[in-house]
Amino acid sequence: MSNSGSGAGEFDGFPGRNDNVIIDHIVTVNNVADNGSAGAKPNTISGICSPSASDGCTNNAFRQVGTITVNSGGAFNSSVWVTTIGKVTLNDGTFTVLDGGNNTDLYVLGRFDLLGTSTLRVSETLLLGGTALLNVSETAITEIRDDVILDGDDAILCGRGTLKIDDTNNMSE
Repeated sequence: MSNSGSGAGEFDGFPGRNDNVIIDHIVTVNNVADNGSAGAKPNTISGICSPSASDGCTNNAFRQVGTITVNSGGAFNSSVWVTTIGKVTLNDGTFTVLDGGNNTDLYVLGRFDLLGTSTLRVSETLLLGGTALLNVSETAITEIRDDVILDGDDAILCGRGTLKIDDTNNMSE
């Protein structure tokens, strides 16, 4: 994993909430404070989450402000709610928010690009808040177990890839 203010260079330790992170292997988030910052309820972050949009808006979430880039062979796996504010780019990588049967949501406020054969999997709700943009390339796959919510006048879901919404609760790792 590489990490720094510019996104380049090696890092020995946990990246902070504001750091830019490049993932070339498997990274697991299993605590809302895994980046050294306390988790935050998405409804406390301006413009990201209307409590009426999702029950998960009042749960503490892992929050990342800096960019996340997941390259081929890399995976970001979380078993807790996740809020991304900075840009997320999947370059043939995987981004999974899945918690063995519990409702686990992904809240996106910034830009989220799935390039190449990337995969995004969310075990409950994908919420695009404020001016969020989710771009799914033609060969990318997005699997959402329950809902996709556009919670903002300028939130955009676009691309030519696959978006599967499956409310049968049979998604597994």
